[in-house]
Amino acid sequence: MITLIFLSLIGFGQPANVNLDPSWTAALGYAFTHHWQAGVDYIFTFAPLGYHQHFHSAYLPELFKSFLIFQIVISLSLSILFLYALRFIKSDLDKILYFVLLITVSLGWHLEPKYFLALHIIFIFSIHLLTRYDFTWINYFGLLLAFLALIIIGMGKFTFFVWTGIAVTGIIFMAWWQHSWKIALVILLSFIFLFSLVWLILGQSLANIPIFIINSIEITKGYSEAMSLGYLPTQLFYALAIFLCFLGLVVLNIATQSNKMAALVTGTVLLLSLFLAFKAGFVRQGLHVLIFFPTALTLVFLMNDYSNVSKIVYLIQRVLRYAVVVFSLYGVLISGGFGIPHHAENFLGLWNRRVITNINTLADLPKLTQHYQSSWNNLKSQYELPEMRKIIANSTVDIFSWDQMIIFLNNFNWHPRPVFQSYTVYTKKLMDINQQFFLNNPPEFIIFKLQTIDHQFPLLNDAESYKILLQNYKPVIEEKGYLLLQYIAKQQSTFSSPILLEQDIKEGEWLNVEQWTDQPFLLTLDIDKSLLGKIYTTFYRLPEVYLETKTSEEKILRHRLIPRMAETGFLYNPLILSQQDINQWYTGETLTSVNELRLIIQPAWIQRLFSPKLGVKLTAFERGQKLMTKTN
Repeated sequence: MITLIFLSLIGFGQPANVNLDPSWTAALGYAFTHHWQAGVDYIFTFAPLGYHQHFHSAYLPELFKSFLIFQIVISLSLSILFLYALRFIKSDLDKILYFVLLITVSLGWHLEPKYFLALHIIFIFSIHLLTRYDFTWINYFGLLLAFLALIIIGMGKFTFFVWTGIAVTGIIFMAWWQHSWKIALVILLSFIFLFSLVWLILGQSLANIPIFIINSIEITKGYSEAMSLGYLPTQLFYALAIFLCFLGLVVLNIATQSNKMAALVTGTVLLLSLFLAFKAGFVRQGLHVLIFFPTALTLVFLMNDYSNVSKIVYLIQRVLRYAVVVFSLYGVLISGGFGIPHHAENFLGLWNRRVITNINTLADLPKLTQHYQSSWNNLKSQYELPEMRKIIANSTVDIFSWDQMIIFLNNFNWHPRPVFQSYTVYTKKLMDINQQFFLNNPPEFIIFKLQTIDHQFPLLNDAESYKILLQNYKPVIEEKGYLLLQYIAKQQSTFSSPILLEQDIKEGEWLNVEQWTDQPFLLTLDIDKSLLGKIYTTFYRLPEVYLETKTSEEKILRHRLIPRMAETGFLYNPLILSQQDINQWYTGETLTSVNELRLIIQPAWIQRLFSPKLGVKLTAFERGQKLMTKTN
């Protein structure tokens, strides 16, 4: 059984690629090998072990061996843990269902369900140790082992880091409640010691822990607004039904168990786990729902199910449990609405192919390494930038917007802004962090390619950094679609004056700006959420907002707008929407200008989530340097 779980669970990464996801996983690997400080040198949703924890991380020659070792060790450890969880399941039928659904559904679709399940099993194990009458040395060492497992998983992604903090708080509270404040204090100090030890082993500074937490919270709280995508109401309905079923099970457990405090703490942590999985799955709905439903599918079997309660209560428990199973399975199946080919008849087929592939891969790991290295060499040849290498040499360089893999393929001296993926600069504070980096310690060169996600307005992402690029860097050459920019003396002009226009508009109301279209200007938007909107986005996500532009060519363009990103102002006129537009900006050629603009928030009821007054400000902006050389 352990072997089956292991073969269903293990991953071997993926070949190197310059696309978005392979680039950020490779960037995490680069940060790991160079002992960069999480939350300081780089700010992202993943923590120090993020590269190793993600089973789809892109191949890096210097890290692949340690990546494979980590994947094998963690997969084997989780397999033992998932099998150990069978002792918490009383019914033989439920044990079979748990095992089958675990290997065929929960372990194959996404990274996070297996870690949510593992964290909760460890938590239940810890609570069981504490609810025994005596707290012995054996129990203490078992708790230390549980803490170590929580810490290692928590070092992978900030979501798990937060979950670990919640779980440890519950464990310490139970130690105080069940035993004494002295035991609780010893347990707290032991956790702090183990956490500090692991943090130091990973090359991190203890002094940076507060700023890591602060900046990680900042990037996390901006996620719900910036990354919201997709909407399938049927899936949302089933998710809410699952929550109600879990809430009912928690209430029944508290009412029927003798140790009600343990049931309350365990139930609270369970619901928080489910909420984190919901936010991870439904902010960016689509493939991400395969975080929530498989997590719920396995967590429900860890809910206590006692046969010594009344028949009515027992029947309600069973109905609620199987309702969660049915809703979760159907939630996975209807993911096909987003183009994901999940059907009931291919669950076993997909699982079988995954297991067979993993067996063949494990049987010949050198062949896998050779294949990945060959792909790396081919990619390196394809994206070699010899002209840029001559100019850059050993100087520091960063890349916009992503495609960080280009840096590693060419062995450049990467000196990135802290929030190194432009689309993840979700808030004003994150923009300020990147801006200060460029003002105080700018890289000598920038490799530039205009990229954006979700049809967002391109220069909206990382807007403060883009202003500096357009004013404090000059173009040098263009090679294979990438523009090389070089740092020059800082311009004397400011980004905040003069103000051309400042007024409020209503949703859907066109604002004419033709009188200023002969000069570059920034657009700053003040789109405040109402009280209802703040509550709504706490539990779900911000609805989509769009910026419509009527151009000088009488065309109407629509772009996704992220309100927090628009708070500091972004270059709006002339319109820079492509790499060609960037080149024309630097050569001084005429670009399409903006005649009118308006904000669209639909449907009408969504508008209640926002303030009725939408603030608009136009600010003049100075043109950057001109292009000097171009090569192909």
